[in-house]
Amino acid sequence: MMNKRFLITLCLFFSLILAAKQLDWAHAKEVQTGVKLITIEREEPRLQKINVMRIDVANRKIRFAATGRDRDYGKPMPDFPSKTIHTKRARTTDFVAAQQQLNRHVIVAANAAPWTPWTKPYTHQYGFLPGLNINQGIVVSDDHKHGAVFLVRQNGSAEIWTTRVPEKLYPELQIAVSGFFPIVIDGKCVVDGKARPDPRIAYGLSKDRRSMFIITVDGRQPGWSDGAKLDELAQLMIDAGAYNALNMDGGGSTTLLYIDRGRDLPVMVNRQSLMGYTRPVASNIVIYLDNKR
Repeated sequence: MMNKRFLITLCLFFSLILAAKQLDWAHAKEVQTGVKLITIEREEPRLQKINVMRIDVANRKIRFAATGRDRDYGKPMPDFPSKTIHTKRARTTDFVAAQQQLNRHVIVAANAAPWTPWTKPYTHQYGFLPGLNINQGIVVSDDHKHGAVFLVRQNGSAEIWTTRVPEKLYPELQIAVSGFFPIVIDGKCVVDGKARPDPRIAYGLSKDRRSMFIITVDGRQPGWSDGAKLDELAQLMIDAGAYNALNMDGGGSTTLLYIDRGRDLPVMVNRQSLMGYTRPVASNIVIYLDNKR
């Protein structure tokens, strides 16, 4: 049997390895007020372009908005009548422009919840969202099957729920957006490496919930980036400082941008495709500054 001293030495050894992997936020690039960005390029275990963003959600001026109900909410989709309309698909950059027209000082935007339908020729105008999705206290979708929800209360508290969110909280929420499933719970990876490498996006929160993390990994682009497996995405979140994290709507929907402070124009952080095409999606979020607060 291994003696106690050896076990302690072994634990310290692996602790040092894990500590060495933690991302150095002290030297990260500040791209917006309270927003830092680290870009990583790897060749092992495969070619990867990785973007890790940290947002100071403890800042009282920071507010959130998400894709809301379409004006034809609840009607059958004209191009897919078996589904009812929740939202209208829009590119993240167009969603940002619409929010700016509401005089919101947007600093960051990303795609969010998964959605259907997704059948050939992939030109559906609308989206039907699973899980719980809320914008400014108004329910956009709720199938009562919650298990991966990122939400922000009106008081600014950002939270990740892996159980059903009580309905009594709904009116108190700035936003709620559902992901596919958790990838990190209480600081531990809860997914395996069986899924193929793909483009990915994940949302995470630090243990004190003062920092939000958004991570993207480009994929399906030979010679540029080949994507990440789910356990790799989870480890990236842990290395960034996340205590809980969710796998959001990745693949060709993956989008993350910030607004350049000098030019007031969106800067795309990740690359969706070799051709520069960006997909209209059914769920987006923006983070903006409320200078009145």
